[in-house]
Amino acid sequence: MVDPVRGATIVAVASSHNPMRWRSTLAHELGHLIFRDQSNGKPGALSVGSVVERRAQSFARHMLIPLAGVRHFLERLNEPLEMKAFSDLVQRFQVSPAVAAIQLRDLGAINTPRYTAWSDIHTPTLSARFGWADQYTSLQAESNQRRAPQRLLARVITGYVAGLVSLETVASVRGVAPQDIAAELDEAGIKPTARMDEADEDDLLAGADPDVDLSWLEDI
Repeated sequence: MVDPVRGATIVAVASSHNPMRWRSTLAHELGHLIFRDQSNGKPGALSVGSVVERRAQSFARHMLIPLAGVRHFLERLNEPLEMKAFSDLVQRFQVSPAVAAIQLRDLGAINTPRYTAWSDIHTPTLSARFGWADQYTSLQAESNQRRAPQRLLARVITGYVAGLVSLETVASVRGVAPQDIAAELDEAGIKPTARMDEADEDDLLAGADPDVDLSWLEDI
């Protein structure tokens, strides 16, 4: 979501037990922003199979596992390009086997039958077979971890310190229980240093109109 008036951009990506897909999704959405696809204005333009979607997919692939990096990997390879080396490639660039196979195919490093076979392999299979299952588990924990929007959370905590935002609001943005955020902030030494005076609270409760310029809504 992009607000052109305020210059604010929000990208939301679901947490996932599939870290390689999670990374590709992040890069994919970044591609949409870089190409300013949100300015198209057509709701169906970002649907699966569209030109802009394929372009974002290509951007993500080349960002995460650039052909120059794959070429360098192959040049330094001291063994045949078999399954073990393919696993090392997937592990190093942290992409799915399908994405890695596309780059190898485009470089002419593998033929079509091998591309088809390697594209069907799942990352957990490679990690378990070639000894990096622990690393894959740690990647899963990272990609499955909920993250609150940093800038928004920072502003909310600033409001909490100033006595303008409740602890419950901070907990809601952080995505945890109020008692948990209270313990977290207390351990960090973060406490309210002020609070709204009673007059301000009375105005808010009475529904006093704040001095907010909403004229930009007329332009929309």
